[in-house]
Amino acid sequence: MRGKQLPDARQVLGLAHDGAEVELQGAWFPAVYAWMALRPAALDCASYVRVLQAGRQQALEPVAVSAICKSFEAGFGAPKEHTDGATATVDLPGLCCATVDTRARLFGKSVIDIQEKSYLQLLWEEALNPLYIFQVASIAIWCSEEYYYYAATIFVISAVSIASTLVSTKQTARKLRAMSVYVCPTCVLRDGSWVDVDSSELVPGDIVDLSKHSFDRVPCELILVEGSCIVDESMMTGESIPENKVAIEAGDAALEAIDMAAHTFQPTISRHILFAGTQIIRVRTTSSTYSSGGQDIRATAMVLRTGFCTTKGTLVRSILFPRPTHFRFYRDALRFVWVMAAMA
Repeated sequence: MRGKQLPDARQVLGLAHDGAEVELQGAWFPAVYAWMALRPAALDCASYVRVLQAGRQQALEPVAVSAICKSFEAGFGAPKEHTDGATATVDLPGLCCATVDTRARLFGKSVIDIQEKSYLQLLWEEALNPLYIFQVASIAIWCSEEYYYYAATIFVISAVSIASTLVSTKQTARKLRAMSVYVCPTCVLRDGSWVDVDSSELVPGDIVDLSKHSFDRVPCELILVEGSCIVDESMMTGESIPENKVAIEAGDAALEAIDMAAHTFQPTISRHILFAGTQIIRVRTTSSTYSSGGQDIRATAMVLRTGFCTTKGTLVRSILFPRPTHFRFYRDALRFVWVMAAMA
């Protein structure tokens, strides 16, 4: 990407390895590591993406490459006869297998899955903290002076501190993953027939039958097409009063307010949206146009966003990767350490 402005004023640059590996610099000074061990490269052949904010480096993220058989336009292009006027949502056979496969490659699985780090990875990251590097140097100095009791005391205190940090970090990661990961059976329209699939296999554009399976939580973000719902959104907004969601009509001007790049939706369209992570209390069915010769009383919705692209996914991302905070006390303490080191 050539300096593309992201919604939060961040930029990304493609970087590739030069062959040098400087682990400590990568952990302590990522900007220095990027300057010494990486070189600029095109995004399609880059190993890392450098995330910048206000000209300062925030993170280095590995690049994941997925093979896409079709272009973005080919994957989302709809036949013209299905996009004219009021017939936009009538007599559609659902997505075909080829389209589902293409969109699954583009968007991934419809699940907010957080990878837990092992205790060994957490220990390595914690051991690279400059404080514990300083403690190791202190232990070496005290041992060289034969103050073994001081060295043992420092070692025990550091070990207890690291162990307590590892346990608390692991417990927090497990709780966050249990809150984020959710998979349930869903009834979806594929190739003109209703089939049961796991919610992790949903892709944007799928038509879901809300009346067949009772959702403990909404697995992805849906726009209500037929019927109505009463939804508990306290998980997202903290509001204890349930919200009434109504179906959107074909040609509704509110459709123009849908911004798929935004973190959430405008109030004019939110009354039609079922947000991921919310709970459906009651579903009201109606006569459905998505009939396959059997039940024609349904409440249907179309998948808009899945996984980390949803509002819930944005919330989880903000917990996993909070904005860096800079305290003046830490900056002044670092200056003091450098001055004392120079005097020593």
